Amino acid sequence: MGILEEVQEQNHAYLSVGVAVKMLADMHKLNVEDAAQWLFMNRAFAQIEAFELHDGRAVSSEELRRGFLPSIRRILESIKKNGESHYSMKNSYKGLIYIWQRDEFWQWVKDEGVEIVKSFFTEPLSCPIFLRSKNTSEPEKENAGTQQINNLVQKLADAEVKIKQLTAALQAKEKRSSTDEVIAGVSVTLPHITKKLNALFNIMHTHWATYDVRYPPKSVVIASDIDHAFGWMPQKDGSPSRGGQTFAAAIRPDNLSEADPRNQKRCTYRNSLTVLTDET
Repeated sequence: MGILEEVQEQNHAYLSVGVAVKMLADMHKLNVEDAAQWLFMNRAFAQIEAFELHDGRAVSSEELRRGFLPSIRRILESIKKNGESHYSMKNSYKGLIYIWQRDEFWQWVKDEGVEIVKSFFTEPLSCPIFLRSKNTSEPEKENAGTQQINNLVQKLADAEVKIKQLTAALQAKEKRSSTDEVIAGVSVTLPHITKKLNALFNIMHTHWATYDVRYPPKSVVIASDIDHAFGWMPQKDGSPSRGGQTFAAAIRPDNLSEADPRNQKRCTYRNSLTVLTDET
């Protein structure tokens, strides 16, 4: 702040009691009597530090310093009694001698729950400092900060969507790698179809259309389904009938049958018998 600005600021730093009452009344479109009544009722004369104007300087009043406040109290009483006429009375100049600090007065009014209308102060220097913008670029900074926050939130939301998409794709890939999705494979032309063949094909599709190569369907379960579909009885020990087991083995995929250790042992045993027979 330069010298001229400091001088101008100091010239507007105080309000006479009469002027303060009139400004408050004009701000809220009241009669000066009502504004003075409100200040008197809330004991502004005892709660706001007052000064006396002497030779253009604001000095602490000896009278106020001793704790006696009759002067400001009498001014408020005169205004609420006489209204606008007070300002043309012979002793009205006393209302110009006793002054309040501008910022302290308006802060007290605000603390009492009364709205301070910033647009009322057409003269910038008459506006209390706490209502002034700290910097003309402050709103721009706030807008820029808000925009940055909004951009960050949007980026986080986009990243979250991307993560969900990548997670879903990875899960689908893992599922495909662990599951044989053999859905519909071979077309066969038959001269006719029987009920048992139709049932067998349905069982084959149910168990082998899609399966996990790590955990293929149990042959005993498939054989039991075949027994149920064909009306065959299980063996005495409760295991599926031999016919059911035979058909279950017949519809089992070849790659699983070849990988089954039990089938490999049978093949080894049959090969051994063949060798012995040839040697004999």
